[in-house]
Amino acid sequence: DYAELLGSALSVLSNQGIVLACLNHHGVSQGALRRFVHEAAQAHGFHVESLKDVSQQRDFPAAAGEEPLAKGVLARLRRTSTR
Repeated sequence: DYAELLGSALSVLSNQGIVLACLNHHGVSQGALRRFVHEAAQAHGFHVESLKDVSQQRDFPAAAGEEPLAKGVLARLRRTSTR
């Protein structure tokens, strides 16, 4: 339901703003989280101006060679259409 949650957050975002999207799930990669943000932004009439991965949390270190459990991205968005 993460895409729905992002959609709800974007529905209250002004014409431009910042969204911090985080999750703590081993079944979703950092790349998938980035795609969720891009897809939700496009579906709600926003352009992603910048997208930055949030650094790994110190209290949840990843094992060597593995992706961290906790993931996050910071997105700067701008509305491209009216909804």
